Amino acid sequence: MDASQIKNLISKGEGISIEFKASREELSQSGFETIVSFLNTIGGYLFLGVTNDGKIVGVDEEKISLIKTDFANLVNNKEKINPPVPLALQDAYIDSKSILYVYVPESSEVHKLNNHSIFVRTDDGDRDITNIPYAIKRLYLRKSGVKTEDFVYSELTMDDFSIETIQKARKLTEIRNPNHNWKDLSDEEILHQKYFYKKNSETGKEGFTLSALLLFGKIDSIIGLLSWYKVDVLKKIKDVERYDDRFICEKNLIDSYDDLLKYIDANVEKPFYLNGDGVTYNAVGVVVRELVSNILIHREFMDQTPARILIYKDKIICENANSPKLFSDVDLNHYEPYSKNSTIAKIFRMIGYADEIGSGFTKIKDICDNFFKSKPIIVDKDTFKTEISLISDTEVSNHSLSQCDLIIKYIKENGRITNQQCRKLLNIEKSRAGELLTNLFDNQKIYRHGVGKATYYDLSE
Repeated sequence: MDASQIKNLISKGEGISIEFKASREELSQSGFETIVSFLNTIGGYLFLGVTNDGKIVGVDEEKISLIKTDFANLVNNKEKINPPVPLALQDAYIDSKSILYVYVPESSEVHKLNNHSIFVRTDDGDRDITNIPYAIKRLYLRKSGVKTEDFVYSELTMDDFSIETIQKARKLTEIRNPNHNWKDLSDEEILHQKYFYKKNSETGKEGFTLSALLLFGKIDSIIGLLSWYKVDVLKKIKDVERYDDRFICEKNLIDSYDDLLKYIDANVEKPFYLNGDGVTYNAVGVVVRELVSNILIHREFMDQTPARILIYKDKIICENANSPKLFSDVDLNHYEPYSKNSTIAKIFRMIGYADEIGSGFTKIKDICDNFFKSKPIIVDKDTFKTEISLISDTEVSNHSLSQCDLIIKYIKENGRITNQQCRKLLNIEKSRAGELLTNLFDNQKIYRHGVGKATYYDLSE
């Protein structure tokens, strides 16, 4: 690299793939921790003679030759870094000062420092995961290319699975594809398909995969293997410091999808919008379905960090443990989607709970552009984070209509409305429709007639 390229990298500051060390006379222990971190993560540049804040202080020129020799010897010594790596420091002259630097590539192996400590790289620096079993397991899996959803558990039996969930999945699959082979398979035959039932390469024993258990398993069976498994939903509309309400979902992925949608739909303000054809469009509802689908499908289940959904008045934030590919913010204009749990994603597409890979984020971006006038924030790091800013009731503009506006518009066009018609119009639950109609009635915006099932509402007293 020339001086301008080096100064450009230094100007970016420390991060997932850049680290500074003052190290004027020798490379400290923390420098070797960074070497191991880079090897175990996505690689990066280590600069010596640069302070943490990016100030170039230089390396003692009389020590450069010794530092370079000691560095080469240590990184090639398996007692220091195991497996050893052939790396060499380069020197450069920047702003009248000498510095040293090395590019450390990502390794296909897991490396240890001093034959003991394992480090990985994060935005916050080098993280020691030596005593964190699930983090080490994730690292070895990422290096091997094996996905956690393919873990085989030979101790699982049919008693660990929910027959009701399997039957629901079969019915949903048949609705989307009447000729799908699942309609003719028994519950046991579905679970014994090649992507749900495999041989453990280490033990040689056959068994059900983690993906099968996560999709169709009973709660107790899932928690028995993954005690941290849950999706934690916090409603933070009035009390943003703590929360107004909390919903913890521990069911299998298919049942969780239904329960999460039901809870969020009942707790998110959903103004309806007019699309380009003048047709009402449930933009918030579509985004919620994509977010729920994504957080269930693409989670790294061997990480003990629970998945979280945070509901605010003007935004929704989703966070889940992740096996990152980019280790950075996602630019949806130049995003190449990849499948993290391909079997789970496949089943969600089969039953209509997800679209083709990548289409969800495209849909979210389009909705944010056209309806919310906001930019989605998506971060692909150890925690995958999605933040969607919504338009609140006070910000609904001429191109949008609130749920109450739509009810009144419907009455003007059709003369009256019933609870059932309201539910169909807004795609909401019976209780929510009753709440909206009662609110309009109490405020004398509409008037109630009839009793019981014959009740309807119009604009006349």
